[in-house]
Amino acid sequence: YYNATAAKNEYLVTPPIQMTAGQPYLIKFWVRAPGWAGTPEKLKLLVANAPTLPAISSGTILWDRNNLTIATYTEFIVKYTPAASGIYYFGWHAYSVADVDFIAVDNVSIIEQPPFEILPEAHNFREVNAGFQSTAKTFTFRNNRNTSITIASVNLTGVNANQFAKTDNNTYPKVLGPNAEMTVDVVFKPTSTGNKAASLQVIDNNGTYTASLTGTGYVNGPQLLA
Repeated sequence: YYNATAAKNEYLVTPPIQMTAGQPYLIKFWVRAPGWAGTPEKLKLLVANAPTLPAISSGTILWDRNNLTIATYTEFIVKYTPAASGIYYFGWHAYSVADVDFIAVDNVSIIEQPPFEILPEAHNFREVNAGFQSTAKTFTFRNNRNTSITIASVNLTGVNANQFAKTDNNTYPKVLGPNAEMTVDVVFKPTSTGNKAASLQVIDNNGTYTASLTGTGYVNGPQLLA
């Protein structure tokens, strides 16, 4: 919306969205707001429990940009974890000064984020000469909750667990704070030829999580065939 004399004061509000307490969500949206002659656009994202103007305008601010000069569509991602289960409404409020240009918001999505993640979820070390080891791969454990968790242990499990090794400088049990991360390194060190598979397992006070590990052992040079 453009007006040469009146400041922007428009709202874009979502339909009602049922959310679960303690579950992290990602609000994704694309914005185009070129501004005009050096004057930026202003846009904020709020959350409220009702779709009325008083409720949205006084809602909790999740994201606020007062200096938007974006000529092409750009994606923004905002994280939100509700404290209570119920219906929520998200509203984008344009509040630029008069006589600027326009703000476009498009492709809005709201998705659940896993409370806990192992990144990457899987890794293939590919071929490694038997008796040697691969370069280390770093795995990141991410607590997406807004509360702390306690990690009891991190282990290598599976039929070929002894073909992999981890370097872990953490002490367990380990408290991982809200939105915090920690890392563990894993190497593949095959002692024989063939495909190997195992899992990197993390156990915390909420459950068990795994990442897949694979690799292939081989031997250089000629081999005797039966």
